[in-house]
Amino acid sequence: MLQKYTGGSEGSLAHLQTDAGYGFSTGMFDAEDEKNIDLLALFGYAIRWRWLIGIFLLVGLLLGLAYSVIAPKMYQATARLELTTPTAKVLQDIEMVSSSSDLRAILTAIERIKSRSIAQRVVTQLNLAQNDRFLKLDSGLGISNVFQRAFGVGGTDLSSLSADEREALAVEKFSESIEPSSKRDTSIIDINVRFPDSQIAATIANATARAFIDQGIDIGSETSDLARNFITEQVGDVKSKLENSEKALLGYAKEQNITVTGDDDSLVAKSIGTLNESLSEAIQERLKYSQKVEQIDAGKGGSLPEVIESDALNNLREKIANLKGEYREKLATFKPAFPVMQNLAAQIGEMERQLDAAIDGVGQSVRAQYQAALTREADLKAKLNELEDEQREFQDKKVQYTILKREVDSYRSQYESLIGKLNEVGIGSNLQSRKAEIIEAAVAPIVPYAPRRSLSILVTMLLALVAAAGTIFLIELMNNKFMTPDQVETELNIPILGVIPYFKSDNQAIGDLESPTSAVSEAFRSLRTALSFSGSNGTPRTLAITSTEPSEGKSTVAQKLARDFAALGVRTLLVDCDMRRPNQHRLFGTDNTIGLSNLLTGTLDAKSAAKVFRETKYQGLRLMTAGTIPPNPVDLLVSSRMAKLVAALNDRFDLIIFDCPPVIGLSDAPVISRLAEGTIMVVSQNQVARKSAVHAAERIRRVNGQLAGAIFNKFDAGVTDGYSGYRYMSYDYYHYGGTDGAEQLAMSSDSSTAGQSKSSQTDDAHGSIFDRFRRAGNALRDRLERTE
Repeated sequence: MLQKYTGGSEGSLAHLQTDAGYGFSTGMFDAEDEKNIDLLALFGYAIRWRWLIGIFLLVGLLLGLAYSVIAPKMYQATARLELTTPTAKVLQDIEMVSSSSDLRAILTAIERIKSRSIAQRVVTQLNLAQNDRFLKLDSGLGISNVFQRAFGVGGTDLSSLSADEREALAVEKFSESIEPSSKRDTSIIDINVRFPDSQIAATIANATARAFIDQGIDIGSETSDLARNFITEQVGDVKSKLENSEKALLGYAKEQNITVTGDDDSLVAKSIGTLNESLSEAIQERLKYSQKVEQIDAGKGGSLPEVIESDALNNLREKIANLKGEYREKLATFKPAFPVMQNLAAQIGEMERQLDAAIDGVGQSVRAQYQAALTREADLKAKLNELEDEQREFQDKKVQYTILKREVDSYRSQYESLIGKLNEVGIGSNLQSRKAEIIEAAVAPIVPYAPRRSLSILVTMLLALVAAAGTIFLIELMNNKFMTPDQVETELNIPILGVIPYFKSDNQAIGDLESPTSAVSEAFRSLRTALSFSGSNGTPRTLAITSTEPSEGKSTVAQKLARDFAALGVRTLLVDCDMRRPNQHRLFGTDNTIGLSNLLTGTLDAKSAAKVFRETKYQGLRLMTAGTIPPNPVDLLVSSRMAKLVAALNDRFDLIIFDCPPVIGLSDAPVISRLAEGTIMVVSQNQVARKSAVHAAERIRRVNGQLAGAIFNKFDAGVTDGYSGYRYMSYDYYHYGGTDGAEQLAMSSDSSTAGQSKSSQTDDAHGSIFDRFRRAGNALRDRLERTE
């Protein structure tokens, strides 16, 4: 049992492990990481910093009032224009179209109104460069301007300015005062002029509207004149070129003997087309007669269409057929030798010879027509070859002819187009339609446009709120101290076992610690209850109480906690392990002649060792003071004597509480935390730096110390108005039975509070309004004292 407490220094210790008997966290307390914006917390910050916010708002209110008084009165006059669609679009092809009422035209018109040319035109028309009132009035908040408006002194010295400088100043003031704007989904433009003089504002607005219209007319007229001159020059040039190109074309056609029809084809080309048609007919005719000749050569001349369709031959065939019929009829009566029969046979033979002769004649006629078709075909082919040779020669000549003719056509097209545009320019120059119309003239306003007192105050107060928020953010950002128990749990990853309220003086602390009905006693009873349920086996038998830095109240916490456990009948021993700056003997009002250091050095005999366990006025509580301050406290604490002493004390006492030195800069507390079953860190509100506390907790974990939790000490509910979860710590809540009790609950510190001055708040829950204001003033005074 004693061996596990022995070992070397803090740096050689093993990694942290969880004690099976007591379910303390190893330092990884799961705290919910709230990444979303907590509106309730923001509201709490506003309550906490209400005085700072109030001061900023008051300053903003005063600045708004001051601005509304000092700022010059500005009047706004508005002249309204409507962009008109032109009645004719002239020279559209060369991008000289009148402005339309689309969005681009509206934006262009606005930019033109804001242009320097309009400013110079208005300044010249109204002679503003010589208007001293216009030049002197200024809307700025400069010192000279304020004195000039208030007392009539100061301002710009106009007598020293030249004419050009006065004009430049007038143009600049005009540009600053004018602000054109468009009406949504309309072609209407408002020319807004803001100036300290209402009459001058209206005059400038109307003059600007007229200047815009006149400028549009001048630009259109100038454009038409420039276009007419340009087109006239172009017409003369193109006309000369057209004439020269026509002469060149005619000269070339005459020289090459080229005759072209209206459709740009030569006579040769037309003849070739005619010959091609005739040749096609001749070929068709030759093919037709060729087939008939072949039929005749095959002995089928009688089947020719000419033979079949001939009426004479058909009559002859009919006669032959009749004679043959008569011959067959008489053959039944007469013999072929009879004269009648011979006469019929002779007639039939003669007619057949006539028929054959007629058929031969038709065949000769067909052959003659065939030969004629052949001859015609050959002649046409020969003629066509001659014409094709001529056409090829013509095509060679026509290439240059075509080039010259295309040039003529191009110049003729340009000439006709320019003539048409020249006529359009002549018509368009007489139109001169306006691009805008004044639909509402500006009138001198009676009520000033600015400053508006309500708006000025609203804006300055909003800016003050932003400035206050930024200031609070910077303050909170630079504040690296713990303000709430939640911050302790989040930063140190250990649970909060108790919250001990802050008190003002040591005398009040003594009374509150002794009173069982005080807020301090109630807070410690809650702490005792939390410790009883902190582990699976109940309250740890050995507890180490430490803190990050001195003066955080750990000694008082250790004493009061020991007294509360002893009040339950628990045999309790309070050991003052701070052998550098011991404090428990002062709290109990005893001496520190012998104690823990004397036991560990072995300089006491058995009789003197028994005196180390001092009786106290609290039943069940023994005290072991630190003893003589040694030169090497750490060496005594890491020795085997210390481990054996703790083991022996565990057999004699039910609970041992070690009052340890601070962790930062010392190794005493980490060494003692290895010997204790649980270690409690005391963290004071708005005192210890967060990084220091985190470093202290990590040192205890690295030596396998079991961090049971933390105690949030010196908690001031007034400082944490921004944290609504802890409003139950208000002091009135701890008054029992309706009695006042202590005016303010507090907690003692070790010796001094490191220069921090705390103040109490006297509050009656049912007090008068006067008492509430008095308490608010006291809270403000206390906070200022703490910041000092």
